[in-house]
Amino acid sequence: MFLYQGSTGSSTQLEVGVSAPSSPTNLSGVAQITYATAGSSTVAPLSSGTYTGTAVTNANTTLVARLDGTLENGANPGTLAFQVAEAGGGTITIVRGSYCSVTTGN
Repeated sequence: MFLYQGSTGSSTQLEVGVSAPSSPTNLSGVAQITYATAGSSTVAPLSSGTYTGTAVTNANTTLVARLDGTLENGANPGTLAFQVAEAGGGTITIVRGSYCSVTTGN
């Protein structure tokens, strides 16, 4: 989960990228990007790819983005990577207090 703020302007969008090893045994979960203080959010099933949220409607307000899921590696070992960008012409600021938590199992 991380917290972010978008700049003023109707085109500011948070974009989150997920990169996982090819052909995993299991990659499931959800990507959720909140874009308004009322809790409105863009939700998509988690897979390798890019998720672009709806334009931020409450500029300079702290909003939440979450990626929750499970990755079981298959025959192709590799890394799991996350990327964050702005996709609409404004600015995105990742807010202090954001974090990433990874749990490994056997």
